Amino acid sequence: SEVESLESKASGYKETLSSIAGEYNIDITGADTVSELIDTIHSASDVHLTLTDQAEIDKISTANSELERQIKLKKLKKWRLKQEMKIY
Repeated sequence: SEVESLESKASGYKETLSSIAGEYNIDITGADTVSELIDTIHSASDVHLTLTDQAEIDKISTANSELERQIKLKKLKKWRLKQEMKIY
């Protein structure tokens, strides 16, 4: 489905962020969402990201915001269709 496709993209973002965190030995335990991973990376002390890594994180952050919005809209649309089916 469309939602699964979008959630698959988010999974790819998580993998990239996990890889970046690993390069800097940042503990991401407990960070489950893309936003949490980004916050954890940014809040790590004594870590100076390369411009390339920071640009990648910024790109993922922007794309993830749009992705979350799209997922919410798709789920809402699906919910509305179910509600309409109940009426008839």
